[in-house]
Amino acid sequence: MQQKINPKLWWVALAGCLFAWAGIGIQLYDTLEIRQLSIPNTLIKFFSYFTILVNLLVALHYSAIVFASGSAMSRFFRKHSSTTAIAAYILVVGIIYNISLRSIWTFTGWGRLSNELLHTVTPVCFLLYWLFITVKEKLSFRVIIYWMVFPLLYLVYSLIRGTIVHSYPYPFIDVNSLGYSTVIVNCLGVAALFFILFTVFIVINNRLKRSL
Repeated sequence: MQQKINPKLWWVALAGCLFAWAGIGIQLYDTLEIRQLSIPNTLIKFFSYFTILVNLLVALHYSAIVFASGSAMSRFFRKHSSTTAIAAYILVVGIIYNISLRSIWTFTGWGRLSNELLHTVTPVCFLLYWLFITVKEKLSFRVIIYWMVFPLLYLVYSLIRGTIVHSYPYPFIDVNSLGYSTVIVNCLGVAALFFILFTVFIVINNRLKRSL
């Protein structure tokens, strides 16, 4: 059964959907064009970036609203807790890239366009979408425990995969170059960033909820 969607929400979600999928699609095309590995290994590496996975969550969130409003997927992604978690994840992507990685990673052509879509346009747009479009519901600080699961699982996967292929998606978790002690410190710093942002999002959310 289709769930009736507010027209304003639908159009905003459609625009966000186009930007999000464009960023992922262009980046995938560019990655396949310059690949040095087999296609299967290239795809595994592509989807081993936190940036790609979180942008995929954003794209699926928008798509669930636009194309599958009555589905179980739509109900999951439209839960305010899910939307807020995704907003925090994509903001972390934007912050870490623009502060720590922009100066050491260079892109040209289509890669430059997709890079801006993935790391700047989509994070800013989704943050504005969360602030001004989504309907706020009171959130408990207990949800932080559940929100931390995805980043922690990603970290475990990246470290295990890295020990197997001797390659890591991000320089701050590169055990080969930094060693485990430095990587652990870096991971604790990123975890602290997640925790702080989760807390800030909940505080802002609950204040906005009370003001409505």
